Amino acid sequence: MTDDRQRWSASMLTFRGYTRLNDILTDEEHKHLDKKNLEHLQYVRVRHSGLNCANPTEIAMPAICLPLDRLGGAIALRDYNDVQAIIGRCRCGYVCQAYYFTRDKFGNSWKAIALKVMDKNLIAIERDDIGNEVRIMAQLQPHGMSTPLRSKHVLRWATTACARNEYIATDYVASGSLSSFLRRAYESMLKKHAQSALLPLDLRHRVAREFLETVALPLYGSILQGLVYIHTQGVCHLDIDPYNIAVGREHGPEPGSPYHYFATYIDFGSSQLLDGRLLVGAGRENPAIKAKITYRSPELKTNAQERTRYINYVKHHRGAMSLQEERREMPKGFDGRASDLYSVGVVGIELLLYGFQLPGFLGSAFVSTSSNPKWRDFFVEHFDKSGVCPTPCLFCDHKITLPESAVQILLRLVGLDVKARGSADQAALEWMAAHGDKTDMTAAQYDGVVMDDVDMASHSASSA
Repeated sequence: MTDDRQRWSASMLTFRGYTRLNDILTDEEHKHLDKKNLEHLQYVRVRHSGLNCANPTEIAMPAICLPLDRLGGAIALRDYNDVQAIIGRCRCGYVCQAYYFTRDKFGNSWKAIALKVMDKNLIAIERDDIGNEVRIMAQLQPHGMSTPLRSKHVLRWATTACARNEYIATDYVASGSLSSFLRRAYESMLKKHAQSALLPLDLRHRVAREFLETVALPLYGSILQGLVYIHTQGVCHLDIDPYNIAVGREHGPEPGSPYHYFATYIDFGSSQLLDGRLLVGAGRENPAIKAKITYRSPELKTNAQERTRYINYVKHHRGAMSLQEERREMPKGFDGRASDLYSVGVVGIELLLYGFQLPGFLGSAFVSTSSNPKWRDFFVEHFDKSGVCPTPCLFCDHKITLPESAVQILLRLVGLDVKARGSADQAALEWMAAHGDKTDMTAAQYDGVVMDDVDMASHSASSA
């Protein structure tokens, strides 16, 4: 019944969008789509929190329909008073849930997408480089919503622009972000065991072990595999966190088999291509890399400090410095692949501990710069056998154990020795050797419980 209702709603929206499209553009104008053709777009004013979430403003959001490409593709939009219309906020605008359709199908054929609407004034204030994000996505996947997919770990995409906004459309990931997926999977598992005769603490421990085996270990293998693909294309993400990893799903190889879930990387706004020295963040032109503090590698933090010093140096010595002096102050760059591995290591620790939601130990909030700033020290001191476990120890007190092979990989990834982290393919191969039997497995009980409702509130194409 829910699926029928969603299909009916999508059909009505695309038919309405097709009708509006005919009012905006003729078929011939659509084949030569440009900004001038989009002058007749209609807009709705929507409130936005603005710069640093502290300067409220209004942005013009397109109404009903947005022509997207010269192949006759367009986007049917929901009304903005619909709770499902806006599914995420970004620095420069909003992410909307919408439907892509083509003109030649008369709105009868459609697919769900996420549309990122970015106000040009806010882009200028934030100094975001939209062109860089487009270049990165083009390196990973050809432009177009109908092009063959190179890898399941990235999304199809397309861009357009009007006088007021920049737009990036991507495939819609119904299971939402990794953060949302974990929350819903844990709640589902807790409900499944709620009627058992176990004591509350024993129940929590059972759920934690099952969550680790059937959710955390399989998904992390897919996260590493996705990172291998990104790095082989010469791309460094540089802003990996649970909100910039979405969870896709696909049917198993046999008819009627349960879904397999896999990781998909989204939001490449901070990403960079490797330069000739296999580094990122070097030189005069590269913008500051915006990444969340908890998942930011030490070398990325150092690079941000170097760039701030360089900007201040140029500001105070403009016209009075030699090229040699300027080069001496320029950021030297760092290994972006190793930085991504550090971020993925942090995500891995968060993922493997997520199910241990016990009295006195909230695994889902263990990795937190604000509430638990020494989380890395606690983890390393307990699991690194070369040291002495501190007293008191959260892991010992709550009898929390993790697979030794997984722990050793994570310790290496979050280590301070950049070279010791190795490469993404090395980490993925080691993980597959130890947990390959779990990487493609899916707990059948989640089908129809966790993921069948579209999680509109947490798709983060992106939260950055």
